[in-house]
Amino acid sequence: MASTKVYTPEQIIQFSKAINEDAVAYEWLKMNKCPELAAACCFILHDSQKALDWLKRFDFRILWSFSTALDEEEASFQYLMQNRGLEWAATVCVSHGNTDALNWLLKNRLNHFAILAKALYQIFES
Repeated sequence: MASTKVYTPEQIIQFSKAINEDAVAYEWLKMNKCPELAAACCFILHDSQKALDWLKRFDFRILWSFSTALDEEEASFQYLMQNRGLEWAATVCVSHGNTDALNWLLKNRLNHFAILAKALYQIFES
């Protein structure tokens, strides 16, 4: 069965900082029982197949799908939509400029995912 770990706002904010290449935040993820977020960060920033394989091997399907959906992998995006990953799917949409998805995150008090989406948007825009 795939892992459906629920992350705290602090964990998602640290993930956002790590995506912005904050080494302290990246280490924080590893030291605070979030190595899967660190692995997702490695894939997102460095296209690390090893990190993606690690997510798959340890059955972090939501994070694996999120990471690959950022590269516009439609099957991964659909997996998020159908498997309790709506906040992750909305984050993908916002990272590609969808303001309706941003409004949905904010309306549902998922501001930490909006922060993550902003960090991703900045990567895609540069």
